[in-house]
Amino acid sequence: MSGTDTTSCGFSGIPCQVCQTGSTCQMGICSAPKCDATSCSTGCCDSAGKCQQGNSDADCGTGGQTCQSCTSSEVCTNNSCTAKGPAMYKVTLVSAKVTGSSWVVCGFAELSECDLYVNLKVGKASAQSSIKDNTNNPVWNEFMLAATEADLVKSFEVEVRDDDPIGSVQIGSCTPSVSTTDLAAGTHVSDCGDAKQVTWSFTKI
Repeated sequence: MSGTDTTSCGFSGIPCQVCQTGSTCQMGICSAPKCDATSCSTGCCDSAGKCQQGNSDADCGTGGQTCQSCTSSEVCTNNSCTAKGPAMYKVTLVSAKVTGSSWVVCGFAELSECDLYVNLKVGKASAQSSIKDNTNNPVWNEFMLAATEADLVKSFEVEVRDDDPIGSVQIGSCTPSVSTTDLAAGTHVSDCGDAKQVTWSFTKI
C-alpha cells in the first residue's frame, strides 16, 4: 500500500494503520483528529485544538465551538456560562451544653437531666431538631435547613428548649451574628442563655 490513505497509513514497511475519524494521513503518520462540530459535537475545542467535555468553568461550550472560560461571577451550566445564583449553605446543628439554673430546672422537673431540642429560624425558613433525652451535653450532628448566605448573615434566630412533660421550658434564646468568615470556616459557636457552646456547621451547596 502507498501508506498515504487514512485507511492504510504508514511508511517504511510498517503495518498500515487506520486513522481515527476526522484525522488525516500525512507522510505516513495519522494526524490528530481535527476538533470541530463533527468530531466534537457535544463539547468544545480548547486552545490546543483538543475536544473537551465543555462542562467545566475553565472550558465551557458545545457544538465544537471554541471553549469559553467563565468569569468568577459565572458558572458553566449545561455547557454555557451563566450568572451564579446566591450562595447557598446547608446548616447543621452539631451540639450544645446546658449550665446554670436551667440544669436545676431540668433536674427538679423530671428528676433527670434535660430533654433538649432546638428551634432555628433563618429568613423565612424554620426547623426544629429532634429531642435528645436525659443529657445536658447533647450532640445532634443533624441537618436543619438550607439558606442563602444573605439570609444567614442577616437573620439567625436560635431557641433551645427542654421538652418537659408538664410544658416545654425555654433554656435560652439568641440571635447570634453569623459572619461571612464563619461561613467560609464552616462553623459558628454561640451562647444562648443557659445553653452554652451551641455549635453549628455550614456546608456550601
